[in-house]
Amino acid sequence: MKKLVILLVLAMVMLSGCTHTPIKVESKYALGETYQSPLGFSIYIPPHWWIMSGEKIKENRDLADFVKEVFKKIDSKRIKNDLVQGETEFYFNKKTSDYYGLDRIHVFKEIVPIPQNNSVMKKFCNILASKLAKKSGKPVKVYSCELRTISGLNASYFEYDGISENTRGITYGIQFTEDETIFFTLTCKNRIVDEMRKEFDDIIASIKIEK
Repeated sequence: MKKLVILLVLAMVMLSGCTHTPIKVESKYALGETYQSPLGFSIYIPPHWWIMSGEKIKENRDLADFVKEVFKKIDSKRIKNDLVQGETEFYFNKKTSDYYGLDRIHVFKEIVPIPQNNSVMKKFCNILASKLAKKSGKPVKVYSCELRTISGLNASYFEYDGISENTRGITYGIQFTEDETIFFTLTCKNRIVDEMRKEFDDIIASIKIEK
C-alpha cells in the first residue's frame, strides 16, 4: 500500500524545473562483495542480510518456505509471483529480525520519474504525510524528505512512520533512465532505526546501475 501511495504522490508533483544540489551519499561498502540483481543493478549486501529474489527461491527450498511464513497474513501468492517473475525482491536483516518484526528492504522498479529539483521535491514533501495518512488510516509523521545523489544519479529520499506500530519506513527512489526508477524501502523497528538508517545508507550508496 505504501508503494502505491508513493508512486501516486510522485506522479502528482512532477513538474519541470531548474538545477538542484542534492546531498551526495558515499558508501564504505564500495570495495566489498556485491550482489548482481536481475532488476538491473549491483549492490553490496552485508553477510547478515538474507536476499530473497526469484532466483534465490528457485535455488533454495528453505527460502521458499520462508516466503510462505513471512507473507502468510497478506497476499502471499501475489508477492511470490512478483518474486519469481523478478519484478521485486527483499533483503532481510538476520541479525535484528525477531518476534517483534522483520527488518527488511523491499526493492521494486516502476515507470515513474522523481522530482528533479528542490522546488518540485518540496511540493512532493508537503503532501506526502497527508497522502500516507489517508491510505494507512492513521496520522503519519514524515521525518525527512529531500533529494540526494547515488552514484551520480538523482535520488529522492524520505523517512516516515511505518504502517505497523512502532516501525519506521525509509525510501530511496533512484532514477536510472528518463522515466524508470528503482525504489528501495527499508522497514524496521523504531528502537533500532538509528542503527538501521546508517547501514541502509551505506548499502544504498554502494549501488551501481547497469546502463
